[in-house]
Amino acid sequence: MQDCAAEALARYDALAGDCARMLEAAQRGDWVAVADVEAGTRHRIADIRTRAASVPLDAPAIRHKFRILREILLIDAQIRRLADPGADRLDALLDHACPALVARRPAAERRNQS
Repeated sequence: MQDCAAEALARYDALAGDCARMLEAAQRGDWVAVADVEAGTRHRIADIRTRAASVPLDAPAIRHKFRILREILLIDAQIRRLADPGADRLDALLDHACPALVARRPAAERRNQS
């Protein structure tokens, strides 16, 4: 059973690695490379859905899985900001107009905007 859990976590780690490569390409402005890596992630995500998502994990493995998923989400947010820099201006306008929205954002997102 532990082998299955390790294999499942390895699939999530590999997806995070793909996302990191997409971010590196986005930071270089190489959107063709971003799209190429993204196409490969579709297969990896399908693999996770069919093989890894249903594998029972113990508490430390679940924490590890969620750390990976948080990392993926943060990377995704960075890529989206690079892809649409106008969104940052809109966020700034909304933050100024609606300070209550800022307080509701996740702490990690607020740190990234500082």
